[in-house]
Amino acid sequence: MSSAPDIIGSTSHMNHNHGSGGHNHAIDLEHPVLALSMTTLAISIKEGLYWITKRAGEKEGSGLMKANAWHHRADAISSVVALVGVGGSIVGLPYLDPLAGLVVSGMILKAGVQTGYESTLELVDAAVDPSLLEPIKETIVKADGVKGCHRLRGRKAGTSLYLDVHIEGISFLECQCST
Repeated sequence: MSSAPDIIGSTSHMNHNHGSGGHNHAIDLEHPVLALSMTTLAISIKEGLYWITKRAGEKEGSGLMKANAWHHRADAISSVVALVGVGGSIVGLPYLDPLAGLVVSGMILKAGVQTGYESTLELVDAAVDPSLLEPIKETIVKADGVKGCHRLRGRKAGTSLYLDVHIEGISFLECQCST
């Protein structure tokens, strides 16, 4: 059985010339500890950024910040996959590197579709989930002088929530609304 450097460096297209000088596309097996430790560091940093950005997005109610948090998480996960690919190449399993590339590509595609869908809903003032409107209706009905309410509808525009509601109450009731 061949050693890992023989397997990785044996492909004929690895060393080639682009016109100005040859170079190698193979994984640098002379510094495996450096490659693995830098990948591990990247995973740790990106996961930390995920949690910080996620909390900030939830606090501000910003879908954009939450999407950015998921971008950090995708980076961390793709770095784990890259770690497996690099580690596999180091131990003599060169097929793990391109397989890891395919997995990362699929993850990027999924994240892009999901983020695009959520962003589109924010841009087009999508309707609010009815389960979110129920506590609002309960609050309205509890107000002094209110007999009932109907036709409660909501739409989200960016981080704002706009409501439309018909309130039944005592005539000439003075209402104070707050946002």
